[in-house]
Amino acid sequence: AVVSTQSTGGIGFMLVFSAFLTASFIEGIVFKDMKGVHGITKKTAFYSLAIIYAFLGVANWFSPAIVKRLGSKWALVLSSLPYVGFIFSMYEPYMASVFVMSALLGTGGGIMWTANGEIIARNSPGESKAKNTGIFWSWFNTSMLVGNIFLFFYLGDSEAINAKERHVIYLVLGTLCTLGMFCFLLLQPPPPATKEDGEEGGEEGGNLQVVTPPEAQESIIQPIKDAMRFCCSWQMGLLYMPFIFS
Repeated sequence: AVVSTQSTGGIGFMLVFSAFLTASFIEGIVFKDMKGVHGITKKTAFYSLAIIYAFLGVANWFSPAIVKRLGSKWALVLSSLPYVGFIFSMYEPYMASVFVMSALLGTGGGIMWTANGEIIARNSPGESKAKNTGIFWSWFNTSMLVGNIFLFFYLGDSEAINAKERHVIYLVLGTLCTLGMFCFLLLQPPPPATKEDGEEGGEEGGNLQVVTPPEAQESIIQPIKDAMRFCCSWQMGLLYMPFIFS
């Protein structure tokens, strides 16, 4: 059941990000060929990606509170909706719709990764976290192949994308993304956290453990406070420089 959960989630991420990454790769070409139409300029793609990752960075701070309120399964499902909307909006993009959907997608991305981390952690008893994380990433990394193979056979050596080709591409990618969202619906809600789960990160294992007072367990704000406290730890400080360069 655990392997099935990780595989289902991994397949969902593979489909969603096969669509999103492929859409991102060709965004610049699409907008270059559409220059002057619906307010699109050749720099729209750069602005779009900047908005996506700016909102994703901000969303990571409050995403634990949203996942706590919705539950990891439904947070995953709802956060994938902006991905679907963004890709289908590229069927006939307008500058305003591109920017709005980019902001929603970035926000959803922060929530999606937080929810996925909780699902993996909650469904990985004992020493199975490494194995289940590997199962997820093996599926997820396949997303780099699926979309590019589709473009290779559909576009061939073409260096431009006309309106008809754009419509076909984004309909296919939007369908893939929607299938990924339905995979998330098949996930079983993760089991509740146990005392043993909280103890795994104690001093005995050499990992940082964020201890939440019992009276704050039901607070929606508490996950945000825990995240800020965790970011100020020396363990995270050691990782900041590698993160910047990566």
